[in-house]
Amino acid sequence: MVEVLVAAVVFSIGAAGVLIAVSRSRSPVADSDRRVQAAVYGKQVLARLRAGVSANTWTGPDWTDGVHDVSSADFNAAYTVTTDASGGKKVDLTLSW
Repeated sequence: MVEVLVAAVVFSIGAAGVLIAVSRSRSPVADSDRRVQAAVYGKQVLARLRAGVSANTWTGPDWTDGVHDVSSADFNAAYTVTTDASGGKKVDLTLSW
């Protein structure tokens, strides 16, 4: 009888450990999926900016120096445009969710 109780306790602890391991493995997968979605959104923002670039000029208000908010319903996004001494533009994009 004692062996049955000990076996039941060991089995219960093992089953609980497996359930905890499975439940924790799903959270990083969801976070990883969210990161991929954010990367795709960032790529869309940069593609829109590239559309306003030609060989010798930047067109549109998106290229003025300063911070530009491009947040969506799912992501908080902003990019900063700075002009260097040679007239080149630098864009820093920040995404959060």
